[in-house]
Amino acid sequence: MNRQPWLSSRRVVQTWTAAESLAASLTRPRTDLSASDAEFARLLETSSFVRAWRWLAATTGRAWSESRLRLTLDPVVQDVGRLDPTESIQMVGWMIAVAASIALMLQILEPTPVGPVSWLLPTSCIVGGMVLLAGAQAIAAWLRNRTS
Repeated sequence: MNRQPWLSSRRVVQTWTAAESLAASLTRPRTDLSASDAEFARLLETSSFVRAWRWLAATTGRAWSESRLRLTLDPVVQDVGRLDPTESIQMVGWMIAVAASIALMLQILEPTPVGPVSWLLPTSCIVGGMVLLAGAQAIAAWLRNRTS
């Protein structure tokens, strides 16, 4: 029988690879997922990134609790909290559209333009505000269904 040598050597390599894979899977210890998750959580909690994030959050929280801006905005936030969700969404959409319109007008009045598409961001915000205004009822209904 005239067999090609590469065919038999390929079969030997495939058999060896399969046997090696089988032996590795049988001897590899099973991973305890809950212990692994707990170890990851412990490492994450002790990481410098999380410590820095907590320090930043605490510092920002202290600064915000003592800021004049918060004292100024608190009555507005309380008034908005008493509004119907549809009215709140409409108010946010209106504020976005007005603020973006003012920004666009100020850009137009600038003696030196910022760039060729500097109008794009304010215009997108105007459109987004108008979409919020127009779709306030649908968005409020979606939010009510999502939370219930």
